Amino acid sequence: MKRLEGKDTQAVVNMLIKRGEEDPTFYFRVKVNEANQVISMFWRDGMMQEDYDVYGDVCVFDTTFRTNKYNLVCAPFVGVNNHWSNVMFGCAFIADEKTHTFVWLLETFLESMGGKSPITIFTDQDQAMANAIEQVFPNTRHRLCLWHLQKNAVSRFGDLKADNTFKDTFKKCLYRCYNEEEFETTWFDMITKYNLQNHDRFTNLYTIKEKWLDRWRYQEDQNEYDCGNALPKSDFPMVGMIKHAANVYTLTLFRDFEKEFKYAMGCISNVNYINGNFFGYKVQHESWPEHTAIM
Repeated sequence: MKRLEGKDTQAVVNMLIKRGEEDPTFYFRVKVNEANQVISMFWRDGMMQEDYDVYGDVCVFDTTFRTNKYNLVCAPFVGVNNHWSNVMFGCAFIADEKTHTFVWLLETFLESMGGKSPITIFTDQDQAMANAIEQVFPNTRHRLCLWHLQKNAVSRFGDLKADNTFKDTFKKCLYRCYNEEEFETTWFDMITKYNLQNHDRFTNLYTIKEKWLDRWRYQEDQNEYDCGNALPKSDFPMVGMIKHAANVYTLTLFRDFEKEFKYAMGCISNVNYINGNFFGYKVQHESWPEHTAIM
């Protein structure tokens, strides 16, 4: 994006207007302040709306990018399609990251999508953004991005950022705990070992742990081509459930299914308890007995 200087602001607005005149599915909104200066803008085209209609259950809203000398915040709305590839739902430039600005942007996004809210939205750990989401998307589940949590841990935790043992333990809490019990044990061992009981940031992270989730990076076009021109290969015979999965899943999702199928082959299940017509099973992998689930 070129620097917005002088009349260039009007040029950008004119470009959006022209695009809207050429494409009836194109949507944009511009917000100005009391001095009639552009302080926020949002746009999305017809393809973005189509993608949102299909894949908009989950949305990533990230404002960590800034551009040009005016320090504008780039605020894209991104989703994941059936190839685990990124798709764009909309994009905006905003002047600040205050609650009222996010409220305007989310309300504009909601209007552009015919009033359809995402089921789940991922963001960084920004309170102003959380406030706006609660106001505009009251029925949407708000979750936090683990990438941002890990980045903050490295950049803001003082001397700990040089301690590889601490970083490994923190990453395990974020990514590698297989159940709640393991997470609780690992977390409190870390808090005790590094004397973090009174550390406000860790205390706050723990109170919002239910919002922690990961993010993704994949290439859409190549996956689309591969799916249309190839059938998946498997270490298992292409019969039964494997054959069915190969027919209904994309190549990327089939690999995930095959991985879980392999794990299932190594699992042992035993009846753990019986309560009337309800049967509880204990399931564990024979190679990793510590990874046990009760269901």
